[in-house]
Amino acid sequence: MKSALLMGFLGLLLMLSSGKLLADPAFSAVYKMPADIEWADSLCPWKSATETGYLRLVRSRDDDRHRLLVQWIRKSMNEQPDEAVSTRVIDELDQLYRVRLQPPQAQLHPDHCELNMVAEDVDSERRYQLQLRLKGPGEYRLMVIEKLPGDL
Repeated sequence: MKSALLMGFLGLLLMLSSGKLLADPAFSAVYKMPADIEWADSLCPWKSATETGYLRLVRSRDDDRHRLLVQWIRKSMNEQPDEAVSTRVIDELDQLYRVRLQPPQAQLHPDHCELNMVAEDVDSERRYQLQLRLKGPGEYRLMVIEKLPGDL
């Protein structure tokens, strides 16, 4: 088992040194991803009068807190790559709340996509329930509910 792992590692080193792996476009895209991006996920579809696409949610780490970015990605009708038509930082999380976020649960509604997440304040460990409603490109609404500690 150890020899198989060693051979695989040596093969990867050989590919890197020869430049074959670096020439692969998929490897180049991954390699250029910023280190502070923790995860990115395509979630709900969206549609306007003239365009269709999907939402991409990106969570990044800044110091000990998380930032949330939403991209509205337009699906290309021809063989061109899909394109981001709008990118928004969720300002409330960026400015008012210093929180760590769990990955969201997405629910599609007829007129919007709803993301539900649990967040924890970095300093006080206070917990929040976040509901993010995403509509057309660039349009969102964030609702924050503070959870009380203990059992009531």
